[in-house]
Amino acid sequence: MKNTIVVLLSLAFVLSFASCKKNKGKMSGETKLIPAGTNAIAEINFEDIMKLKKVKKQIEKESKSFTKKTGLKPSDIKSMTLFANVDKLKDLERNPNFGFLVKGNDLGKALKELVKSGGKRVKESKHAGAKVYSQGPISLSLTGSNVVGGTLDNVKKILDLSKGKGKAVNTKEFSEIFKKLNASSAKGAVVLPKSTREELVKLAKKSPMPVAGLNELVQKLEVIAVGANVSSSSIEIKLVLKSDKKAIATLVTGLNGMLTMFAPQAEKMDKKMKGAKAAYDSIKLEAKGSYFVASVKIPASMLDKM
Repeated sequence: MKNTIVVLLSLAFVLSFASCKKNKGKMSGETKLIPAGTNAIAEINFEDIMKLKKVKKQIEKESKSFTKKTGLKPSDIKSMTLFANVDKLKDLERNPNFGFLVKGNDLGKALKELVKSGGKRVKESKHAGAKVYSQGPISLSLTGSNVVGGTLDNVKKILDLSKGKGKAVNTKEFSEIFKKLNASSAKGAVVLPKSTREELVKLAKKSPMPVAGLNELVQKLEVIAVGANVSSSSIEIKLVLKSDKKAIATLVTGLNGMLTMFAPQAEKMDKKMKGAKAAYDSIKLEAKGSYFVASVKIPASMLDKM
């Protein structure tokens, strides 16, 4: 069971993050089940992501063993919401505090099959009237149409919230950054805690960066957000950073100047990889007050060559 969940989470993050509905800049209703203290949220719309043939093929390939165990196909999974509480960057690897909610078809049946395949290694318990299945650091349960999972503590918090108990995350800052991101197929954001910002300040001072404004931006970085808009013909990747207004303006001016220097290389690359010039031409770098906004649209023809 543990390996299966790890594969699912890996797929989710590799696909970059996404939303549960086609509402640009809006958050899904699943956030009401995310516990307070969360500083990273990602939402994945598998229906949207599967529009790209190459991505669909890769997901189907990676999920063969999962389908064999549970009977659940990638197309049965509609959306996935992930969250985490990260105090320091190293916590992501050493002591991850995360949870997730999955929506789809026949998830209850799939969960039973998954638990059965785990055998005696899976421990069963109860919380808030729901069965909880645990194996190692991963726990799973079912609430409504959602399969919920993550650390045991987070699963319990989700189940409590589903019963109207406990405190949910304040989504104000996430909603603000998602509006700037304006992504419908993929979005995720991390609100950096004080300890992480302090780490970045030390890193920037220790290794100054050559691009004007970048060093100051990193030192005052507050929020990082990544998103994507997917269609059958392209994928638009978006990045939003919240930081110092002056540093962002300086950085955008410098980067746009550097970008023009690469026009000849884009022309040459297009001959080897069709779509490279179109991708280059689509790049946008903007300063919107205290937000740095960047985007690039990659044609499906270019993705096929990667």
